[in-house]
Amino acid sequence: MYVVNVPEAGEGTCPCEGWNNHWVKFHPDRFAGTDQSRCSAVGCSGAFKHGGHVKKAGVPGLTDRTVYIIPLCDTCHDPANTRPYLIHSHIALIPADPKVTCDRR
Repeated sequence: MYVVNVPEAGEGTCPCEGWNNHWVKFHPDRFAGTDQSRCSAVGCSGAFKHGGHVKKAGVPGLTDRTVYIIPLCDTCHDPANTRPYLIHSHIALIPADPKVTCDRR
């Protein structure tokens, strides 16, 4: 799946004490020993340092305007990175909206 960064969305907050924690907390395999230490971008081996805000990209007719959180490294999280990029298929897209995640617990 291709995604595109949404850097302006990262200005909000959630009760998880950071977007990194938000992704880890709501990742469906968080108890299964999944490696959560690497960036989501295909071809990147950088360390997971940021819970990056992204939207799905490259799908004609797609109406999903949801902003998601995924693990990103410093380079892929850069606000200047505005081009769509491929992420690994096993990466869970966690909604950034606290109303559908954090606030429901």
